[in-house]
Parts: sequence; structure tokens; C-alpha cells
Amino acid sequence: MRPRSYPDVYQGLPERLTKQNVHLNFDFHCYLRIALDQVMGAKWDTKLKKPAYKHLNDEELRQVVELLKKYLADKTLLLKHDRESLLFRKNS
Repeated sequence: MRPRSYPDVYQGLPERLTKQNVHLNFDFHCYLRIALDQVMGAKWDTKLKKPAYKHLNDEELRQVVELLKKYLADKTLLLKHDRESLLFRKNS
């Protein structure tokens, strides 16, 4: 198995979301924070070493990528998950 790289893992999805949602004023890493927190059910870096893409198991990686793809089509879900992510961070 070859080592994971950021472009291979996230498939340019955070950058696409940044371009699509200019009005949200989120950087690409915000989308990763939201998806990673959602998959971990907590502030992600309390569960994983950094960088996350090197430490996700295959199922977690699949879930993160699926969420990023869903965020492209569903801004309501994105904003809901952002609010949940911010709560995880406030409570940690």
C-alpha cells in the first residue's frame, strides 16, 4: 500500500467547496474540520493525530469524502454540520 497523500485522499473536494461557497468565507481547511468532526463525533484532533489524512482508517476516510461530496450539493447539511462542529469545539 502506497502512502496516502493529501490530493489522493481528499480529491480536491475542500478546494472545490471553497470556490463554490465564496460567500461563506470558509478556507479549505474549514470543510475538512466540519467533515472530520462529524465523522469523529468530536473535535477531530482529540481522536486522531495530525495530519488527519495519514491517520484515518479506510472507513473513516470513506465517510469524510462522502460528506465532502454531499456538502457540494447540500449547503443546508454543510451549515448544520458546521454548527455541530463549533459546538464540539466549544465543549472540548
